[in-house]
Amino acid sequence: YYAGRGEAPGEWAGAGAEALGLRGHVSAEQFGALIAGLDPSDPSMRLRASERDPKVAAFDLTFSAPKSLSVLFAVAPQEVSGELVACHEEAVRAALGYLEGEAVMVRRGEAGKRVERAEGLIAAAYRHRMSRALDPQLHTHVVAANLARGSDGRFTALHGAPLYRSAKTGGFLYQAHLRALVRERLGLQWGEVHRGASEIEGVKRPVFEHFSKRRGEM
Repeated sequence: YYAGRGEAPGEWAGAGAEALGLRGHVSAEQFGALIAGLDPSDPSMRLRASERDPKVAAFDLTFSAPKSLSVLFAVAPQEVSGELVACHEEAVRAALGYLEGEAVMVRRGEAGKRVERAEGLIAAAYRHRMSRALDPQLHTHVVAANLARGSDGRFTALHGAPLYRSAKTGGFLYQAHLRALVRERLGLQWGEVHRGASEIEGVKRPVFEHFSKRRGEM
């Protein structure tokens, strides 16, 4: 699903990936190795300190553009759609930076009672143009392995609770950053913010409804 036909190739993301020298496109073999706790650059090497794999292999952090922006991206000239993608990707990076600074933790000490900041996420980012129902829906799945390096140099599972607690704030930050960039670079205005998100002014509700088949199904 992540690397489906017609979608952008996966790209390495996160400070943890950067520290491992992982840059550029993500191959299927590298992605599989990472999820298995192995070094994507050398699958014969195990990164995970323990021999036992966690029940949760990875976290899917999804950042989805408002429907009005997704529709505009689908129909606009290439120079406009390209700028919208650039704004989207910059907003995703801003949200990831927040999460890495505030919520990427590992546990140490007896029974994991001590919580400390981890080096960063080791993730693959997959940008998609459409929803599963094939409606325009610009979004990026940042699939972060349940694996991070602590200050002691060991790679262990992430402490998931802070990441879960901060996910909504990260999504709101993505939306706010996206609005600011689109307004600054393309001069587009936004409507009222509701639950952290807004729609581009001038795109009418029947357009949202027509291109929101999954919402209608739910």
